[in-house]
Amino acid sequence: MMDAHIKNLRNPHITLIENCEYKQQRLVSFRAGLSHVKTSFLQCDVDYIFTKRVATIVKNNLTGFSIFCVRGEEITDSDVMKVKVDAEGKVAEMSKQLVDYEYVYTGMFFCDDTFLPLMRQAVAESLERDGPERATVETAFNIIARTHHCIDVMDIGGHDWTEIDTPEDLARAEQFVRTYHKDLLV
Repeated sequence: MMDAHIKNLRNPHITLIENCEYKQQRLVSFRAGLSHVKTSFLQCDVDYIFTKRVATIVKNNLTGFSIFCVRGEEITDSDVMKVKVDAEGKVAEMSKQLVDYEYVYTGMFFCDDTFLPLMRQAVAESLERDGPERATVETAFNIIARTHHCIDVMDIGGHDWTEIDTPEDLARAEQFVRTYHKDLLV
């Protein structure tokens, strides 16, 4: 069904990539797509909804290797990917288990083409070290943060985005859509 829709779009810049190992962690899917990437890219997790305001901030900050976050004190949910930064504001560590952190990751990052070899290497290392059942994009980020100290944090600010992982999240997302329906990306 998705393949037919993509073909109907007749856009040569869109490629549907099937991941037969979809039951593994999402890093396996990311690796499948990454093998087709030849230039800079913006990656957005599909379980997030953002407003146009967020899209504008992101569009204006597509540089280097950047993750898009909000300040940690703005988030009350404990099941989020937390980000600790160093004195220079670069990512030092990412983990849901962090107690001391400054930011919360919003499932979106930009990778300039100059960082593609580094990203590919970190994905391969993460999968080899942790296995496809446990390796995540964030474990690859942690490898890059430790070895190259180059991931910037871009603060998107505000609460005009939401993530959907659970039935409770879905209920919040439905309210979010009602609240921001005129300002959503579609």
